[in-house]
Amino acid sequence: MKVINNIDKVFKQITGRAEIALKTAAIHAESAVTAVTPVDHGNLRRSNSHRIEKQDGQVVAKVGNSAEYAPFVHNGTGEFAKNGKGRSGGWSYKDEEGKWHHTMGNKPQPFIQKTLRRESANIQTIIAKNMKG
Repeated sequence: MKVINNIDKVFKQITGRAEIALKTAAIHAESAVTAVTPVDHGNLRRSNSHRIEKQDGQVVAKVGNSAEYAPFVHNGTGEFAKNGKGRSGGWSYKDEEGKWHHTMGNKPQPFIQKTLRRESANIQTIIAKNMKG
């Protein structure tokens, strides 16, 4: 009797399916996040993205936003900042037209976190369907 070892071949197929499943789920998640992203001028919405990485033998999907100010929108600023880590007492700034404004900060708008939680079941379904192939 001859024993054939196909472990490497099977592992490659599973990893390939996992990458496709995660890519499909990440596209869905990015689209869902984009639909609820707070919009002022559109840059925040355009900056949503996803990527697939291999880390320590695992395939990982990441959905996020690359706009420099995204964490401030997501987590809030000033006295409203998540975890109480914002500046207290407010601050003043001059806008592009030379007008002065005073603010105590902005409330958090956790558009990524809330959407990924809300879409969790859909994401799991997408992954399961793709893994079955």
